[in-house]
Amino acid sequence: MGGKPGAAGGIPSADGALYSHAGRYGVEGGIRQTLAAEDLEWRRDNNGRILERLFNVNVYFKAYRKQWLDQQAELARWRKAGVKTPSAPPRQDGEE
Repeated sequence: MGGKPGAAGGIPSADGALYSHAGRYGVEGGIRQTLAAEDLEWRRDNNGRILERLFNVNVYFKAYRKQWLDQQAELARWRKAGVKTPSAPPRQDGEE
């Protein structure tokens, strides 16, 4: 849930239930700042090797590599479970 609720005149009525459900345990006013600070701390703690820092190489993707979702494996898992995946690319020859 992003954006600026006040910018467009509030929460659209179609999203009211979603907004209420997402905030059912309360909301934190400065969540964006909190997440940005936590992200910066995580990247500093996983700052890479000395040569990466010396040559100013971006280690963002490396820092989060363990949290990546393998898109192809996940797609195969859902398809194997019989779930329709209409927005995914069509199956290739040889795929189950």
